[in-house]
Amino acid sequence: MRTQSPDYIVIGAGFTGLLYSTLAVLEGRSVFLYEKQNRSGGLVGSIQTPFGLVETAANGILNSYQLEELASALGLKILTTEKNQKKDLFGKTDLLEDSHSLF
Repeated sequence: MRTQSPDYIVIGAGFTGLLYSTLAVLEGRSVFLYEKQNRSGGLVGSIQTPFGLVETAANGILNSYQLEELASALGLKILTTEKNQKKDLFGKTDLLEDSHSLF
């Protein structure tokens, strides 16, 4: 039995690999996505420490019309932060005054 080769082979299911694969599939292309770890997400993750939950990589993204189009195509709702949700970075909350990051 012969199988057809995919249009693209993507190595790594981190943020970029997942995004590229998604965009290719939305364009009707076939993709083989290979990830050597037992989870997707690449460096993105959270670990519990004595000080609380710590992110191992970026935990937000700036909004753009491209992000809104992608979220719409995938049926996802973009979550935004509210001023009363900002975190206290060792007492330096002014660092987040103009923050527009998501999630």
